[in-house]
Amino acid sequence: MTDFIATAKARNPIGVADWNAIRWPFPKRSRASAASEGGLVFSLRSANTADPGEFPEPFMSFVKAMVCVYNTRSSQLYAVGQSQTLIAAARLLFAEIRDRGGDPALLVHGDFDGAANKAAALMGEGAANIGSKLKVIADEIDRHGLTRQPIGWRNPISRDHKHDRVGEKALKRRHAKLPPLATLDAIAHVSARDDLDDRDLVLQRAIDLLVCGGFRINEVLTLPRNTWVEEPSLDEDGNQLVDRFGKPAVNVGLRYWPEKGGHEVAQIKWLPTVMVDLARRAVDDLLRITAPYAATALHQRAHPGSTLLGEPWDGMPDDALLTTADVAAAVGLSVRMPQIAGRQFAVAQELEMIRVNTRGKPILVPLGSLRRRLFERSFHGNVLNGLVGTLDVADCLFVVPYMFVKRSQNRGIAGTVQLITDAMVQVYLVSQANGSQPSVFERLGYLDENGEPLRLNSHQFRHLLNTLAAEGSVSEMEIARWMGRRQPSQNAAYQHVTPMARAEALRERLRGGQSIGPVADHVMSIRDPVRREEFIATTTATAHVTDLGFCVHPWDSLPCAEFGSCTSCTEHRFLKGDPASRARAEADLRQTEEIIGIAETESADGTYGADNWLEAHRTTADSLRRIVATHDDDSVPDGTLVQLDRRPTHRRSANDA
Repeated sequence: MTDFIATAKARNPIGVADWNAIRWPFPKRSRASAASEGGLVFSLRSANTADPGEFPEPFMSFVKAMVCVYNTRSSQLYAVGQSQTLIAAARLLFAEIRDRGGDPALLVHGDFDGAANKAAALMGEGAANIGSKLKVIADEIDRHGLTRQPIGWRNPISRDHKHDRVGEKALKRRHAKLPPLATLDAIAHVSARDDLDDRDLVLQRAIDLLVCGGFRINEVLTLPRNTWVEEPSLDEDGNQLVDRFGKPAVNVGLRYWPEKGGHEVAQIKWLPTVMVDLARRAVDDLLRITAPYAATALHQRAHPGSTLLGEPWDGMPDDALLTTADVAAAVGLSVRMPQIAGRQFAVAQELEMIRVNTRGKPILVPLGSLRRRLFERSFHGNVLNGLVGTLDVADCLFVVPYMFVKRSQNRGIAGTVQLITDAMVQVYLVSQANGSQPSVFERLGYLDENGEPLRLNSHQFRHLLNTLAAEGSVSEMEIARWMGRRQPSQNAAYQHVTPMARAEALRERLRGGQSIGPVADHVMSIRDPVRREEFIATTTATAHVTDLGFCVHPWDSLPCAEFGSCTSCTEHRFLKGDPASRARAEADLRQTEEIIGIAETESADGTYGADNWLEAHRTTADSLRRIVATHDDDSVPDGTLVQLDRRPTHRRSANDA
């Protein structure tokens, strides 16, 4: 054990200067708006408690060594949260051996079982992360021979599959991810109030932008000041479109840096038309409120070591002497006894202080000393992490002074600059744990049926917009692109509408006569209501979104014999009047016709197999023409569920291959 700790201390992959410190600084990999990377805390209890305590030796050094070894397992350090979870797992292990003196060399297999059982009982879905870190600790103990007997432990905590959509657990998970309707109504009401002060208004406008674009919270908080983008809306021929008022139509978006994907240049998030006014109000309010703080950041960038405090301070030289009351006024301390508050501030910030004489005369502070300290307290440079582009804090939409959102302050500490952080937004939505900072719901009296303040978290809006897009039959590719994801498969964790729920919406159209095609014709011919419902249920048990509409094939029961041939498949449906479906069908038709031209040439030349290839694409083209024609047919109401009947063809199917 001694050698294990000494080796880890010597390797020191985190670059810690003081091994014995209870808090280790950790290289920050996230954006300046992320407040979660404040370092590692090796405390006996959660760092958020009033008395977190600290591990006794030798367990403290064991945990620190384990964190170091864990972070050498990859080519780069893990995110700080992973190491903090390992420390949380170690806390549970320590509780198992506390009565044995807390010596990590005394750990046995049963201690890991006990820690895992406590995690499963107390931490819900988070127990799976604890279990994985307990496994890391057990494996390293065995690898280095740190206990008298090998631990030989396997993690018994199974991770609930995030994409599971069936069962009671899945239902509860979906409900927890989506914001309750009453809470959505409340936050909308707050957004429309005209009595919010600037502190609340900045945080509320961050929420408004989350609702507009489905951003991740740190994507919103690092929006640039020139985020607003407008481009003329043109038709396929390049002609200017007009809106319903006859004015030139424009596409509106927000310039931003996606948090994932390694984008080195800003991207544009195009906004739904109904969200443009809400976004415009949010951006206008933010530009107005934060303008003086952006000016301070620009000044600091141009004049290192200096800052802006407003008049009369900005017109005074650095060697001007301020009383402690002047200091309080300069930095914006709104207190009854400014002289005492200014002195406390000067002492806490280690400002240069000059006592005029020894008989209780006022203490004086050089203005230059105050300016330099406020500059040092400020954030400077790139607010994005080093893996993506560059955005200076002075060019950010959410630049504010330190302590800006604190209810005990008026407008923060003048002369300092930072970004609004995700933690500030979270406290705005959910009161601070110690009660010192109540949420907006608590302060303004928005309560649930039990009289408790309503609660939200910022990521619920992203889940909501994903789900609404899926319910509205937006294609998986479009959702992934809008949400800034690498792969459409990543949509699944955010979409809480099930294939069964989509199928029920299609069944409603069959029941209500809002459907055409062979299945709809047969439904209308069944007179017995019970048999009719049974038939509807068997033909439309599930529904998956495709580029053109929906597939009702039961993939969990049978493989698809027509895979890749959705256009001519009898298990495919589409909604008449859906512009995305029509546009995709038209684009596919143009491409298919080009391929037919090539296939005709090959068939004429006698190329082996070209006749089957030609016939297959002619069948596809025929189906695509029928889809486009149906969309253009004014006799079919928009929203009608359409199934194409299969026409005879000589094309070989997959079952004949």
